[in-house]
Amino acid sequence: MHAEPAQPLPSAAIWFLPASWTWQEHLRDLLAPGNSHGLLVALAAYSAAAGEDLAAGRHIAATGTVRLDGMVGQLVYLPQKARAAMRAGADVLVFPAGQEAELEGLRDTELTLIAATSVGDAIAQLRAADPGQV
Repeated sequence: MHAEPAQPLPSAAIWFLPASWTWQEHLRDLLAPGNSHGLLVALAAYSAAAGEDLAAGRHIAATGTVRLDGMVGQLVYLPQKARAAMRAGADVLVFPAGQEAELEGLRDTELTLIAATSVGDAIAQLRAADPGQV
């Protein structure tokens, strides 16, 4: 069972961090290679810490490892993760750059695909994709 966050997260986001979560306890585990949720956690933490609604009314899904330098690493099972995001109602999928060919079959869907090289790149592209920022 998850505790409610101290401050509400953007309603359009599909991620959740429990109120008991702390960087000190979990940073090393979350950013270790092989953790495909690292990009999602980094985007959620940034959004909450900066008070910036990166979701902007969209349902955002993200997958990819994150190195300590902020670079996004590639992963396995990307097409399966993308289809799961679509079934869950995601509008946008942020994924590791360099894996675009794996998602060719999804180009004609309503899912917006964002290939990111780093956490900063993902943030910049989510901002640019925000209809209020264009």
